Amino acid sequence: MQILKQVLLLNASYEPLRVVSAERAVILILTGKAEPVTDSDHVMRSPSTTVKVPLVARLVRMANVPRMAKVPFSRRMLTVRDNGECQFSHCKNKGTTVEHMLPSSRGGKSTYENCVLACGPCNYKKADRTVDEMGWTLKKKPAPVYGPMVLLARAGANAALPEWAEWLPATA
Repeated sequence: MQILKQVLLLNASYEPLRVVSAERAVILILTGKAEPVTDSDHVMRSPSTTVKVPLVARLVRMANVPRMAKVPFSRRMLTVRDNGECQFSHCKNKGTTVEHMLPSSRGGKSTYENCVLACGPCNYKKADRTVDEMGWTLKKKPAPVYGPMVLLARAGANAALPEWAEWLPATA
């Protein structure tokens, strides 16, 4: 059995805040600052206590967290947003390149609203045309990146456990 190292920490409002270590999550629970939302099969033991390690924990009191503004454009965050997949609906390949919806040769900027991940063959075939000109569709509309996706990027793009899916935004 693999040891659980990370726990998704939610605010009291069930908003994702950050990813914390399993040890930190257990300390928050033992001190009454958090409660488990989803348990795992893992336990932590001390000479006097055994505690189940949660997959997801929630703070008991609301943490005042300033709203994060839109995150500056980066390939890493684009990869997190698009789940590392080519965003053209006809394609099932891994996204390895940044594709501009309005090509940069026509004045398109590198922004989250104008860029998606694409596989090499789709990027090459689309060239300097728009998606409409190609007659293609996207799996989802390109959207800006906000705070909750940053916590996944900091933990590593593949850090999100399937059990966290219901707590994370659909674009993560």
